[in-house]
Amino acid sequence: MRPYALESRIRANLGLDRDSNVTEILRIDDSADSEADQEVTNLPALDLADVTPMMAQYPRVKSELPKDALLLFRLGDFYEMFFEDATVAAPVLEVQLTSRDKSAENPIPMCGVPHHAAQNYIQKLLANGFKVAICEQVENPDTAKGIIKREVTRVVTPSLIGDPE
Repeated sequence: MRPYALESRIRANLGLDRDSNVTEILRIDDSADSEADQEVTNLPALDLADVTPMMAQYPRVKSELPKDALLLFRLGDFYEMFFEDATVAAPVLEVQLTSRDKSAENPIPMCGVPHHAAQNYIQKLLANGFKVAICEQVENPDTAKGIIKREVTRVVTPSLIGDPE
């Protein structure tokens, strides 16, 4: 994808005007041969009073990862991606880019894949040069009190592309 087209999509998905500096959200190397050569950077600032506990958990997990890793965040039967991870991954995975709370002033971009098919999607991201962090629910949702505990259980890189698990 051309850098300008990607910047325009990010602006639209994050509700930014055309004069907004998107490079603070996604830095693009114009000489990049693949979309994976893009450096995914900061999450937008969130007012934690306006988000669900799960959406407050996501940036905490994301902040512990290398900046260039896409985070697959387990939510029930799906792995979801939010913010710039969703904006970058959706076209590569050929899945619908949508958003949380579409009626909000700044809806949060998101996309997801079913957990039972995740390995195929992870392989597609790896084949396109992306590093992928997999965040799992590490407690039983039926017995958990409050927000379900999640942890990054694996970070896979393109050098592991042949790894079946």
